[in-house]
Amino acid sequence: MRSRIAILIAVCLSAGAGAVESFEQTAAGWSSTGGTISLSADHFKLDTKSLRWDFAPGSVLSRAADDTLAATLASRSGGVRLWLYCEQPIEGDLLFQAGRWAFHVRLSFTGWRAVWVVFAEDATEAEAVEGLRITAPDRAGTVFVDAVEIGDVPWYRQGD
Repeated sequence: MRSRIAILIAVCLSAGAGAVESFEQTAAGWSSTGGTISLSADHFKLDTKSLRWDFAPGSVLSRAADDTLAATLASRSGGVRLWLYCEQPIEGDLLFQAGRWAFHVRLSFTGWRAVWVVFAEDATEAEAVEGLRITAPDRAGTVFVDAVEIGDVPWYRQGD
């Protein structure tokens, strides 16, 4: 049953966007400054592992720039879709930055939360950065990231 659910999630996530990063074997292209990353089977949305990010205040989680991100930033419907998991609510927001776009995601939740953002419609213009950067709030914490997809985001997304 679990494998059927994982297949269904993968099919839904892949409609209209790029490849899904599910962190089963590696976190290639991802790094953290001021925090640590690891693969974890504690919480996952797709398959059996996710990316665990243990952060200190102001830590940065980065994904390297590549052709997929460049094409996404050039597309009118380009954006990011991913899942975040918090074991307990964390006061503050994550600041996401990609190219010249930035948006915030509140961490005051427990469990899984979907993030679907079209950069040109849902984000604000900011100082340009290389790659994708996620900056932690002014406190320590842990989040799990899974099923990251960078590409075109379909029109039928839902707001937070």
